[in-house]
Amino acid sequence: MAQMTYSLSEQQFCNAQRLHFSFRPRWVRWIFTLVGILGLPILGTGLFHRDVMLSIAGFIYSSILLLYIPAVARLVQRGIERLMRPRLLRIFRRSPSLHQQSHVELRDGEMHLQSETGQGVLPWKHITQWAEDEDSVLLYLQPRLFIIVPKEADPQSQFVTALRAQLLDHIGPARRQR
Repeated sequence: MAQMTYSLSEQQFCNAQRLHFSFRPRWVRWIFTLVGILGLPILGTGLFHRDVMLSIAGFIYSSILLLYIPAVARLVQRGIERLMRPRLLRIFRRSPSLHQQSHVELRDGEMHLQSETGQGVLPWKHITQWAEDEDSVLLYLQPRLFIIVPKEADPQSQFVTALRAQLLDHIGPARRQR
């Protein structure tokens, strides 16, 4: 029987949201790739017309975008995080349920949740997917609805290790960041 009691801090909430937002849809990657490929006609036009400067410009444009797509995507993500942080802090401060102490327990192959406002058993079949990073574990009940389990509240990692084993058994591997 593994158990853990915690209260979310602003930082833990923001870290969990960062993990949630790190799952970019595939179409974002395709847009970056398409923009990089659009530089190839510039290169081709420069080569066709024997314009050295245009060829170099097309080559540099395509190379930078195609080789550094992950870096560009990370810069965009950091910019979005900076813009979103004040909004996330406002959401956290206005949501009393996020400030409550929560107790989570794995007992008899089930996950038991308890807070000041209620308690219940969360069946594994209600968890659609899960994600994990160095700060937290997210248990998704819907695409944008998830339970945050901060790892900081479990210094010996007893609960998180048991939770991860149960999640692997019942749900499968963690959601991958793209």
